Amino acid sequence: MNGIDACLEQVKAGFAWHCKKYQHEQSAEDQRLYADAETRAREERLGLWRENNPNPPWEYRRLYK
Repeated sequence: MNGIDACLEQVKAGFAWHCKKYQHEQSAEDQRLYADAETRAREERLGLWRENNPNPPWEYRRLYK
């Protein structure tokens, strides 16, 4: 999509986690970009990081299977 990484943009906005489980599938540069984006979103309390203890999607799925 015009050179935009939609997944990275979601992490930057605080609407997604950087899923560490699959980071081995990313390049070293993408791993750094995603990790930095999540750190910044957490620090700025963006999106889901507004909550004190957001529920990760993998936990949500485990609870409601």
